[in-house]
Amino acid sequence: MENKNMKLAIEKMLSSVYELEGLLLAMQRRDGNPDKVLLQRYLDAAARVASEAKLLEAHEAATASDREPEPEVEPEKPQPAAVQPPQFKPAAPQEPDKPVEPAKPVEPAKRDITAAFSINDRFLFLRELFNGDNERFNKTIEAMASMRDIDAVKLFMTDTLGWNTGDDVVKEFIRLVDTQFKD
Repeated sequence: MENKNMKLAIEKMLSSVYELEGLLLAMQRRDGNPDKVLLQRYLDAAARVASEAKLLEAHEAATASDREPEPEVEPEKPQPAAVQPPQFKPAAPQEPDKPVEPAKPVEPAKRDITAAFSINDRFLFLRELFNGDNERFNKTIEAMASMRDIDAVKLFMTDTLGWNTGDDVVKEFIRLVDTQFKD
């Protein structure tokens, strides 16, 4: 049970760290001049990360005192390798020539658009473009991965998703997705 609590605490802290990084990125995009709301969100997230770190540190200290000390083990000394003569195996008898089968048509590979996003990017886009809806984000990326080119993706963004391609966050999203359409 204790291990599960620790895992949940770590996941909660990671989520807060991602939020903090996303807020830093948003402040950077505004040339270091964040509005009061953004600055307050950053300060709140930083305080959460600090308090969660203290909780993890206290939990680790408490569980460390409960553990038995691990015995010290001396590292093994390297032993000289025994030299063995090479082993040769006779070649397998060759089979008679088989007719060559025609190659099956290969479907074009789906692009891995998620590879274009860092964790910070993903957090920012989830928050700014998908209202935190991870399932919608994944379905959108999957749909974009099957499109023929970046122009089709842009059309999808404006017509289906209703995004403003002049928005800075949308521009960054397009820039990152475009890297996966370059051959």
